[in-house]
Amino acid sequence: MNELLAVIKTALKISDTSLDTEISRHISAALKELERVGIVIKDNSYSEPLIISAVELYTKWQYDYLGQSERFAKAFADLRNALSLTSAYTEVTDNGTE
Repeated sequence: MNELLAVIKTALKISDTSLDTEISRHISAALKELERVGIVIKDNSYSEPLIISAVELYTKWQYDYLGQSERFAKAFADLRNALSLTSAYTEVTDNGTE
């Protein structure tokens, strides 16, 4: 998760650590929102490009990045919905992994 925090901080152009706890909460919320619609989040999901993109869009929405929160909210919802319709992100095999 620390790697994902670093990626999101870079996307938000934040270099100091004063907001790490808050950003981490937003990351967790984004991942829970993805799970809510049936997307399976595993340990290796933190390096999956589309999951990273969804978390980035979510955090940019929460921070009203560049004054474009509506744009980021829509982009997040669209990506979340697309992923929820893709078996590669929603199916779990018998041993508990994709």
